[in-house]
Amino acid sequence: MCVRRIFGGTPPPVSGTKPFTAHPLGATAAMETAICALALRDQWLPPTLHHRTPDPACDIDIVPNTGRDQGAALKDLAKFNGEIGVQGGWQNHSGADYVGAPIWDVWTMIRDLDPKHIGMCFDIGHSTIEGGLSWPVQARLMEPFYVAVYLKDFYWEKTAKGWQPLWCPFGEGSVQRSFLTNLKTTNFAGPLSQHHEYKTLGTGKEMIANMKKDLAKLREWIA
Repeated sequence: MCVRRIFGGTPPPVSGTKPFTAHPLGATAAMETAICALALRDQWLPPTLHHRTPDPACDIDIVPNTGRDQGAALKDLAKFNGEIGVQGGWQNHSGADYVGAPIWDVWTMIRDLDPKHIGMCFDIGHSTIEGGLSWPVQARLMEPFYVAVYLKDFYWEKTAKGWQPLWCPFGEGSVQRSFLTNLKTTNFAGPLSQHHEYKTLGTGKEMIANMKKDLAKLREWIA
């Protein structure tokens, strides 16, 4: 099945909205685009109506008969965090298998929630990998929700598997100093968390020396 071949072992739910609209011919594209936009806006999965007999060969979740509020669990988590005095944070990661790799995913999920209860651990390294030159758009979009800011750097290298991002010492890659310059103009007062994930980090004294070097570069950039 192509859906499972594309998404792997756990494909996302798939809805069929034709039972709602029948077959409106030339208007189909416009109507289905509107349905997708509303589903994203409201975090709601439209159902596949009139589904009675599952096909054993089609072992994917087709949201049978009843729609789902995809944001319900996150709303409950935010409410619980408020009750116990915890602030949750979602860290964005780059890659095809992660919800929140495109920052818009996270924004649509938490935009109506209180950032005091659940927000964003914004990773500028992963955001730059995913967004390229548009990372400032992503940073501005999520800034009201910052719980923490994660800092690491990378560069692109062409490998046998194509272009791959490789982590590197802070300040030697693609992450731009202007991110921290802009951050200082915001109301963010949370922690900065520097991550050291590159292969040449070393161990023991070498590792400590490299971490100190990264920290010195970070202090230079935020001075």
